[in-house]
Amino acid sequence: MAAAGTLFEAGSRGLNTSTEASRPWAPEFPIGLLWLPALGVAARYYTTFGDALRTRGIALETVEWRGTGLSPLRAGHREDWGYRELLIDAEQALLDVQQKHPGRAWMVGGHSMGGQLAALLAATTGGDLSMARPARGLVLVATGVPHWRFYRGRMRWGIRAFTSLLPALTSVVGHFPGSALRFAGREARGVMRDWRHSAVTGRYAAAGVELDFEAALKSLELPVCAIALENDALAPPESLRALLAKMPGAEPFERVLGATHLGVRADHFGWLRQPDAIVVTIASWALHHGIWPSTPQVAKAQRRSR
Repeated sequence: MAAAGTLFEAGSRGLNTSTEASRPWAPEFPIGLLWLPALGVAARYYTTFGDALRTRGIALETVEWRGTGLSPLRAGHREDWGYRELLIDAEQALLDVQQKHPGRAWMVGGHSMGGQLAALLAATTGGDLSMARPARGLVLVATGVPHWRFYRGRMRWGIRAFTSLLPALTSVVGHFPGSALRFAGREARGVMRDWRHSAVTGRYAAAGVELDFEAALKSLELPVCAIALENDALAPPESLRALLAKMPGAEPFERVLGATHLGVRADHFGWLRQPDAIVVTIASWALHHGIWPSTPQVAKAQRRSR
């Protein structure tokens, strides 16, 4: 899966890739977005987002993470996985959609943890060991490096306390009981271990992966649409900028949207209720960067995005 040597075995044991299209895709639109959800968020919550994208000529397919929504797996003492397995699933999903629609220009993107993993996927896809073709663009919404230094006030110290308690909690319980704690859902120990690493160090790594994610991000050359929300306590603009700083070779377009743009509170999840401003931003960016092929079939959709 990686340009620099090594790592994710395609078709490895335990692969559980469940993708769910929001709606039947309009075949005349040769552009698609493979979407990686936030931690603990099922694919169905992005249905409104997918509907809005389709009105702008972009097809959406959303990955169902292991242990979430329609996935038959549930994290526990006997079932565990981390970023390595999620990235294997995401690359398999990208390969699947590329094979299903070979003429479609595929972008990858994500929300919150999904945005971080989308960046890692984009940075590590396309090498000699990768089956999937490189993505044409990267879309980041309400995401960023979860390092405590990029947060303010109580959230900063809350993250430090949370990361110190996390290993013991997941070891005893067998998983992270996010539903009870009102943060994420029932999450695998390995996922929380890898998330904790970035929260403590500000750097990306995953158990079982030898690839240097930081070096891969540094070498990434790709258009990036990066959207932060003004009142997002879980992914403030500073954390998004820290993620973009890891990709100096990319072509970033950054925008911070507020309630006046969205029509709802500009926080971590509010945009899902009214995603139109997010969608217009993505579609305009894709058109500007030439991701959207200039064909007669999509001329009408292109005009809507100007």
